[in-house]
Amino acid sequence: MNYLYRFISLFLMATTILTTNLNMLGAQETPAYQLAVLHTKSEEPNKKLSNKSIEPSRAVLAEFEWIMQSLQNRCLDSPPSIANTIVETWYVTQRKGGNLSLLEVARALLQMAQNTNLFGLNKVSFRVTSRYWLAKHFLSGKK
Repeated sequence: MNYLYRFISLFLMATTILTTNLNMLGAQETPAYQLAVLHTKSEEPNKKLSNKSIEPSRAVLAEFEWIMQSLQNRCLDSPPSIANTIVETWYVTQRKGGNLSLLEVARALLQMAQNTNLFGLNKVSFRVTSRYWLAKHFLSGKK
């Protein structure tokens, strides 16, 4: 009986570890994960120079997942297109001298896209709302 209990315990632990690792492998392919890695690399440039892979914190990953899910619910665009627009907009802010992180840009773009006073209740084009935020952000003098 004791051996059966140990076998079942070991089997359950191995299954849990395997499932967790497989879920992480699948998560690494999502746009949210890729955004979280890019954000982490930009926030910790010393780690970028080493050959080690960079793992974003769970909090950063969870926030990017929430942002992406919220944007998918509000916008007409595909998840890769949404992620690309976030990165493109962030690059533009960097080139114009802004000091916002990728996560801060994503938060601001989500807030803009969810503005029903400006864009109504129907689904919106994320590229349009992002360009509007970018123009408003730099015309108002914020950086």
